[in-house]
Amino acid sequence: MRAVAEYSGRSTDNDRNGVQCDRFRGDVLNLRGDWSGAQAWYAKAVKLAPDVPSGYYSWGVALAKYDEALQYAPKWQQLEQARAAAARQS
Repeated sequence: MRAVAEYSGRSTDNDRNGVQCDRFRGDVLNLRGDWSGAQAWYAKAVKLAPDVPSGYYSWGVALAKYDEALQYAPKWQQLEQARAAAARQS
């Protein structure tokens, strides 16, 4: 777990799999209590792949933990749009 907690991976705009790394980094920072750092990584995941729901999902779960979900309601709407887009592509 130490290696996971110390992960400092980087993704590029051409690395769509990087969204999983970015959101996982957000999850690790969230568990460590670094909320601002976690939000930054969730935002990177969403920016990297706005049509992939997993970034929105992880961010939404974290927001719910901090009772900030209502403040970020537009993010939930984006999640639903990303899910619909993914379903159309399937």
